[in-house]
Amino acid sequence: MAWLIHSWWVSQVPEVGCLSSRLFYVLPLTLKPVCMWFFRKRKNNKTAHSTYPGFQYHAGQLSAYLADLHYFIIALKDGQVIHYYPDDSLAFHNWLMANKIRDVNNY
Repeated sequence: MAWLIHSWWVSQVPEVGCLSSRLFYVLPLTLKPVCMWFFRKRKNNKTAHSTYPGFQYHAGQLSAYLADLHYFIIALKDGQVIHYYPDDSLAFHNWLMANKIRDVNNY
């Protein structure tokens, strides 16, 4: 029954979706959670940039980092340990987090 109403409604007004205020109240209670899940706002799926301006390594080379007030101690996947002094520590820290680099402070 709900599919019949949904099909009729969509044929009448093509831009109406499952969460339309009019159609949402017509659906039975069992379909409302499914429709809410399907049409929920999606998170921004843009991936983070793999390089940071002024930093010579890309995110794929980094293994873990330890953050201090003005500098970072970074372990590379090849075993090297480097120190980096970014101009903007917060922006660099956010870039590391966006690329899912392991934070040693949290372990």
